Amino acid sequence: MPRANARAGVIPPWRVITLLFAVHAAHAACPSTPSAVEAQLDSAQVAFKLMDRVAFTSATDAVRAGLECLSEPVTPTLAARVHRVTGLREFFAGNDAGALLAFGAARAIDPAYEFPESIVAAGHPARALYAAATSVSTVTTSTSLPADGALSFDGTPSPYRPSERPTLALHVRADRTVAASSYLWPGDPLFPYAAATAVVSSAASVAPRGARGPNLPLTIAAGAAGLAAGGAFLLARDSNARFEDLSTPDDELEGLMVQTDTLQTAAIVLGLGGLGLGVGAVVSGDW
Repeated sequence: MPRANARAGVIPPWRVITLLFAVHAAHAACPSTPSAVEAQLDSAQVAFKLMDRVAFTSATDAVRAGLECLSEPVTPTLAARVHRVTGLREFFAGNDAGALLAFGAARAIDPAYEFPESIVAAGHPARALYAAATSVSTVTTSTSLPADGALSFDGTPSPYRPSERPTLALHVRADRTVAASSYLWPGDPLFPYAAATAVVSSAASVAPRGARGPNLPLTIAAGAAGLAAGGAFLLARDSNARFEDLSTPDDELEGLMVQTDTLQTAAIVLGLGGLGLGVGAVVSGDW
């Protein structure tokens, strides 16, 4: 057989490798795991380096399928890698705007990452596009809290979804299993889930609210102490007046002095006590 015809039937070694990657990616099964997604991302990166569009498309299709049926939570590192490969796919498809959005999402998670030349060669247009994706939107949209577990966006639990860049969204149950997952572009609807609802007891909803104001028992005690302090002060003033009266016999002066001092001390103590009770009534009141 002529040499040319013989060579025509030989598949280049690099093509064998990428075809194997494509077969592996095409058989990605649901439910998927983060490690399975990692393997599919590896396949996509090798195919991109070799500029094998068929193998790259197959691998990234498998990545997309796996992200729709994850069984375990992902890390921010994996989410950033998904965005980077998604950006390469958009670049391959000629959608530079989509590539910028995906690259921007990756850089929002891992701003220090740079493509190694083993994946994207030096001087490659995709590398320049990645470098240009520095203006990352921080706008978010509030979501409803799920009844079970929490929502996670790009590997971080949060009720706030990035709204102007793509995001890897998950609903992670309380037992750490994944109820739903999806790669969402801006404007894509979030997957459905049961939202938490506020529960209010019937007793609380019908019971009338009591009168607001200071604590009533302490207010009464403060008032009583104030009245007692005022009475003691008046008695002390009367006792002192008798002490100062020149007509008061000398043998009564010492007793009046002691009485005046005692009543003055009682007035001060009762006044301070009333003040403290008044402050307590205000602090512990229902406002």
